[in-house]
Amino acid sequence: MAIDRVLVAIKKFMVNDKAFLDNSLEDHKLVARFLQNYLMIVMKSALHDSILQYGKELKKYSHKISPRFKAATIHRFRTTTKKLRSLLHWQKIQKDILPASFVKMYHTSGELRNAQIVLVGLNHDKINLPDFMLWLATFISGKEMDWNEIYHKRTLQKLEQKLSRIKFQKPAGKALRLFFSKRIYKLQAVLDLRPPADDMLHEVRKMVKDMQYIKQWCGKNWVPGNNITKKFSLLQLKKLGKLAGNYNDKRMGLILIEVYLDEEKYEKAIKATRPVQKKYEQQKAKLKKQLLGSLRQFCKRKRSPYFPAKN
Repeated sequence: MAIDRVLVAIKKFMVNDKAFLDNSLEDHKLVARFLQNYLMIVMKSALHDSILQYGKELKKYSHKISPRFKAATIHRFRTTTKKLRSLLHWQKIQKDILPASFVKMYHTSGELRNAQIVLVGLNHDKINLPDFMLWLATFISGKEMDWNEIYHKRTLQKLEQKLSRIKFQKPAGKALRLFFSKRIYKLQAVLDLRPPADDMLHEVRKMVKDMQYIKQWCGKNWVPGNNITKKFSLLQLKKLGKLAGNYNDKRMGLILIEVYLDEEKYEKAIKATRPVQKKYEQQKAKLKKQLLGSLRQFCKRKRSPYFPAKN
């Protein structure tokens, strides 16, 4: 049997390199095919384990969010969701996997986090805007109530059940190259817009995070995948992701300021908030310029044939 020949050949290799080299070319091919299939099985198992682990972590973090609503816990919940989503994107199986109730929880946690960041920033910069800060505190309290209404353990149980039933695709170098190449082309398409809209730059952040998390996963679990993506520096992806995140924080902060100004009735409070709004606009413009410059440099180095789509 072929498997017997494989085992004999492997045994020869383990005992004596020369004896292995004396095997026939066919035996060498059998061993190579066996090892390739074995690595694929190991990789699929690691992928399955990672996705199930993310499901468990989401269950843990979501349960811990209320009643304290610590920023660090909310951040872990959202980061874990993004890591899970990146694996699902890679496997092309995200559709209908994340329950609508879970997606609502994720979006609510995002709105809560955005307001927390603005409030913390005001305190850090020692900016005294009592009316705006009271509005932010009220907004945060409202989002905390929203979370308490939509959070249910059964949502996370449903998510875990769906994740456990996922059928994974056979991992291949070509699919991984295509995953990264598509995102580079999409990034370039956004950069070709003059200038790119804010919501498009938010999508840029998602694509960069997708590449970052898949690169990290391959580095830990799939050596061939890590070699395939060796042209993508993990450090550079992290820096891009952080820059895009800082830009998005300012964007969302400005949106909150604008909502507040629309609702505020007292002219004195409005006038006091205008300098902060202007400061946020300046910071956002500066971050946007830095982000676009970094993205252009990044995409320039990753265009085909630099990263050819071949298996």
